[in-house]
Amino acid sequence: MPRQLTRILICTILGALTTIIVAWERAMSAPGNPMRWRGYSATDESPSATFSTYGRMDRPEGVLLSSQRGISNFFPSIASVNAPGGIRPSPPYHYFAEEISSKDILPWWTDIDEPAPSFAGEARWLAAFGWPAVSMCYMSVCGVDAAGTVIPWTYTGAIDPKTWSSPATVNQLMFDAGRFLPLRPVWPGFAIDALFYGSLWFALACAFVSAKRRLRTFRGRCPRCAYDLRGRLAAGCPECGWNRAE
Repeated sequence: MPRQLTRILICTILGALTTIIVAWERAMSAPGNPMRWRGYSATDESPSATFSTYGRMDRPEGVLLSSQRGISNFFPSIASVNAPGGIRPSPPYHYFAEEISSKDILPWWTDIDEPAPSFAGEARWLAAFGWPAVSMCYMSVCGVDAAGTVIPWTYTGAIDPKTWSSPATVNQLMFDAGRFLPLRPVWPGFAIDALFYGSLWFALACAFVSAKRRLRTFRGRCPRCAYDLRGRLAAGCPECGWNRAE
């Protein structure tokens, strides 16, 4: 039993590591232009709305979420993409948009709709990656203070694979500044992926142990401890007690 528990623990750790590796691979292989993601745009003009515009774009690699408030004059490109009713750019872009509720766009686990009190206006992008479920993410935030000064994009929960450090504050939109690796877990997606990959590792470990025991049996050895029984398997193993009555 202790050996089985150890095997489960090791496979769980391997599942978590595999989840991180897969999310990083998805982040590095995603299209560099957000407009090449298929997406939706939603506008919330109610007086109680925190953000005026939301966006969501999906691909097999993951999901991109966006939100903005009070910055249409500073970021016309973002404002045009997320305009009320949406737009349909010409090919080769595969983006499409329609006017739907922001509640239908944002997943429950995101905090992209929580504003920064120090900003009079701001734009946010959240990139989340993973498979089979979205498991890790990072966010970029750009703001406008009360004086109208634009604060450059700041990345949180990300690491630059070129320097293996936090990305520098830049004046470029997400992906234009480079590809970054996500560090923030997305729950419960991370747990789902870790369980999925951990189960695969456990199945592989069980198959290996089963094959090893069959090979030992074929050679006339104890399948548990490999003691040489000289083919007398029915008598059990005097070394470890396998196949012997208590």
